[in-house]
Amino acid sequence: VPAASTAVLGETSATFYDTKARTVRVYTINHLGGYTYTDSKLDFTGKPQYTIIRHKRLSTDAELMTKDTFTYSAQDRLLTQTHQINSGTVELIASNNYDELGQLVSKKVGNTEAAPVQKIDYSYNIRGWLTAINDINALAKTGDPKDLFAFKINYNTTPSGIIDVKPLYNGNIAETQWASGSDNGIIRTYGYKYDNLNRLREGIYKKGIVLSAYNEALWYDKNGNITALTRNGNSETAQQIDNLIYSYASSNNSNTLMKVADSAPALTKNYGFTDSAANTVDDYSYDAYGNMTKDNNKNITSITYNHLNLPTKITFASTGNIAYIYNAAGEKVQKIVTNVSPANITTTDYLDGYQYTTDCQTCTAVLKFFPTAEGYVEPSGSSYKYVYQYKDHLGNIRLSYNKTLAIQDENSYYPFGLKHIGYGAPVINSNYKYKY
Repeated sequence: VPAASTAVLGETSATFYDTKARTVRVYTINHLGGYTYTDSKLDFTGKPQYTIIRHKRLSTDAELMTKDTFTYSAQDRLLTQTHQINSGTVELIASNNYDELGQLVSKKVGNTEAAPVQKIDYSYNIRGWLTAINDINALAKTGDPKDLFAFKINYNTTPSGIIDVKPLYNGNIAETQWASGSDNGIIRTYGYKYDNLNRLREGIYKKGIVLSAYNEALWYDKNGNITALTRNGNSETAQQIDNLIYSYASSNNSNTLMKVADSAPALTKNYGFTDSAANTVDDYSYDAYGNMTKDNNKNITSITYNHLNLPTKITFASTGNIAYIYNAAGEKVQKIVTNVSPANITTTDYLDGYQYTTDCQTCTAVLKFFPTAEGYVEPSGSSYKYVYQYKDHLGNIRLSYNKTLAIQDENSYYPFGLKHIGYGAPVINSNYKYKY
């Protein structure tokens, strides 16, 4: 029963329901003339038994078909999910194991259930809070593939021994620790300090017995705005890369950020925040709706918005511009990057999770990747390559790997989100830009 449809910018979408008003098909014709339609077979409780997605970028392209198949426990918990591309080999996406409380305690990922690429173990405290992903002290385990990543959360213990980092009993995280197969399981730690309002004040980094190499500290005003931030980085020995002062509009104790100035040493400041040369004027301007229209620190001279307050064009002073196109729901469907030098136009199309890039020098659209529940798939010659991801407690992608255990990408972050540079596995020609 077709019950809903929309049409905008050459995009048409229709949703079909069964007699119980459950979605069984979603059909979308994209703005380029191709389509994506998803068929789901549901059991009597409404859980999908399998989902088939058929996709074309253009109506003249060959169809790409994927099938996800699901199994469940007697308690309706997801047990297995497999993935198949066209008529290719069935790939295990995840095989889940639960304890008596329904908590996920282990997950096999990739290849087959009998020979998974990784087996990921989860631990919890008595409150059900996540405390560990694998074991930071033992990446290698008998009978299982060697873990590529491990992560630990300490609430009321501080095993790292960082001075002034105390056990916490209010739910705040006292420490996070991690280890990676890219550097032979060396344990790295962040110890956290908070103010009396439970705002994060300091993240103290430790690797082995070496302290402070990637420290971060913050100060706040009475409104909770950040007034200053310092960071070390780019080296396993402490060197400052950011010493930021934040300035806000002076009227009525405003929360509107106007300027950020960096006084870090000249030799290292380029590894952190990029500050404009002119610190005598405000860095940021805004429209009447509070949308930013100028950013001197990024050399952005203007940003225009649509009626949904979504950016439609970002113009840079000397390098070109970026234009965005959205559908009626506010979903981005196309990005056009125009470079001045060298002259080039690159178009990225976002088609229901399938991402294509067209370079004006070749004028050929190339499928870059499409998502799975545990990562993504990217073309590799005439076939496809599965890439899987380790995520931390916040959902940040910490490590990506393929079926041969080759690390594609590795990311460690400061407490407020900037990626560490100076160590970790190098990126292996990854087209995937979404890390958190």
